[in-house]
Amino acid sequence: MSILIALALQSAAAVAAPAPAPTMDVSVSGRIEIGMPVYDLSGGPVGNVFSVKGDTVVVDTGSRKVAFASSVFTMRSGGLVIGLSKADVESAGSQIEQSVVASRTPLLRSGVSVVGADGAPIGSVISVKPGFVLVKLIPSGMVMLPDHSFAGANGRLVMGMTLRQLQELIASR
Repeated sequence: MSILIALALQSAAAVAAPAPAPTMDVSVSGRIEIGMPVYDLSGGPVGNVFSVKGDTVVVDTGSRKVAFASSVFTMRSGGLVIGLSKADVESAGSQIEQSVVASRTPLLRSGVSVVGADGAPIGSVISVKPGFVLVKLIPSGMVMLPDHSFAGANGRLVMGMTLRQLQELIASR
């Protein structure tokens, strides 16, 4: 399952979330831990923290993994609180996934440039097979990647990692 980035939900969650109750500590930076439960404003379960990287927190609802800026959460004893229900999080994740698929589909063709998460070139598409993309890497080499590894932006395919991270992943296998 791909991890969906939903940082755009930060503003939606901020609008949807009323001011936290006085018993909540709004400063969550550095205190979010993997496995920590996430609740909606009424205390209903949303999911658990799947990963934390910098200011990005990935929540696993059981059927989707959706990333948020840490600033959309408040802390309460026993877990985190977000201004969205589990259904809202899953729906937003589905909408984002549909948008990503729509952005990449017209770019899944030979010759299209591939860039990393940092915007630096990774290579170019050599061929596309159902569910997979063969990429010629810079400076050399080729790698077959699942098509869900990409999003489309500005006429290029974008990966969620840098060339260096991709090379390290390939080397570790």
